[in-house]
Amino acid sequence: MSNNHYTSIKTNGFKRFGDFELSNIGQFNLIVGNNNIGKTSFLEMLLINRDAKTSMINFRGITDWRVNISTIRNPTMAPKVNLAEYIFDLNRNRKEIQFQVKYSNGDFNVEITRKFLSELNKTELEALKSDNVFQLNQNILNNSNTIYIFKYDNNEISTVISNEAISNIDIPFLPSKGFYDDDLTFFYSKFIAENKNNKKKLI
Repeated sequence: MSNNHYTSIKTNGFKRFGDFELSNIGQFNLIVGNNNIGKTSFLEMLLINRDAKTSMINFRGITDWRVNISTIRNPTMAPKVNLAEYIFDLNRNRKEIQFQVKYSNGDFNVEITRKFLSELNKTELEALKSDNVFQLNQNILNNSNTIYIFKYDNNEISTVISNEAISNIDIPFLPSKGFYDDDLTFFYSKFIAENKNNKKKLI
């Protein structure tokens, strides 16, 4: 996996992007632009990978982070984040995301579809039944539960239940809308910039 990085990415239906394509991606990249043009959304797009569960855990971590930071700022106005609304471009009534990634040593394609439990076809239902979460919780699921279906280019199908409990949620990266900007500058200057070994490790 050494020297394995994105070289291009293309998506349709992710958040507010609609059709989006970026090519000639280098090993190190600087993302700049005005506020509210999609810099953070682009980073969140990179959370989609070959493992459906990991992808959804990543998104859950990001959405929980947004809720927590908003609650800290204003405890009386804690937002309610809907995972489907957060990931899919619902303004265009999209129910699926097309996602294509090329790596320096390979590529993969995936289509993510959101359906109610009652809408699953036979193949999707069989994939869901093999899921440990479904086996443990099928007695409390109902037809209104949202299921995220990941269909990969090798015909593999994975499913994730929208409201399944996930422990030890990770935050895969820290968005810039926090209270730590000055702290980051201070610690970088003190422990990284003046120390060649630390700077080399960071790079």
